[in-house]
Amino acid sequence: MDEFGSDGYLVFFGVLEMMAREFNIKSPGKVTLSRRYCRRKLRLSWHKCSTILKFCEKEGRFFVEDDGRKITINCPKLKVLSDDWTARQLRSYSEVTPKKSALEVDRDKEVDRDKRTKTFARESEFDQFWLTWPKKKSKADALKAWKQTSKTRPNIKVILSKIEELKIWDGWTKEGGQYIPYPGSWLRAGGWDDEVNQKETEMTPEQLEKWGKWE
Repeated sequence: MDEFGSDGYLVFFGVLEMMAREFNIKSPGKVTLSRRYCRRKLRLSWHKCSTILKFCEKEGRFFVEDDGRKITINCPKLKVLSDDWTARQLRSYSEVTPKKSALEVDRDKEVDRDKRTKTFARESEFDQFWLTWPKKKSKADALKAWKQTSKTRPNIKVILSKIEELKIWDGWTKEGGQYIPYPGSWLRAGGWDDEVNQKETEMTPEQLEKWGKWE
C-alpha cells in the first residue's frame, strides 16, 4: 500500500466508508457502486482508483467485479471490522428472519393455492347467480354485495332455486318486470328468505306460452 502513498490509504479507507454508508443488513460486506460515484468521492481518476483496488484485491482485502460502469466490492471481513452496534443488528436479523425450510415453503405454496381455489369458486358461484338473475343491472354492485353477504347467504343452490321461484311470481312479472329489484339490493336485503304467496306463483296463460308449462 505504501507504494501508492497517501492515495492508497485514501482509496482503501474511502471504500470502507462508502461501504459503511451503503451498508445493507441483508448482504453485509457487499456493495455495488458506480464508477462516477467513486471518482467523485475519492477525487481521483478512475485509472488510479482501479489500480489501487486491484492491488487491494491481490492482498485479499477486497474482491472487485467491474462491468465497465459499476463495480461490486465484496469485503468478507467487514462483519469482523464492524462496530458492536452493527454486529448486534446482524445477529438480531439472522435470529428474527430464519431461512424457511423446504417443508415450510411447500406449506406456504399450498395455502396460496387453496386461497386461489376458494376465490375461483366464489367467482364461479357469482357467475351462476348473475346468469340466473332476470334483471342484469349494476353487475359491479351485485358482485360487491355478493362478497358482503358471503357469511350470511345460503348455499348457491338455494339462491338459484329462489330466483327461479320469483321469476314466475306476479310481483316480478307484472308490468314487464319493472318491479324486479336490482341484484345487489336483493342480496343485501336477504331476498332468499322472502315468502311468496303460492297462488301468485301459478302461471297465467301468457306465462304458459312463454315457459311452456301448464297443468
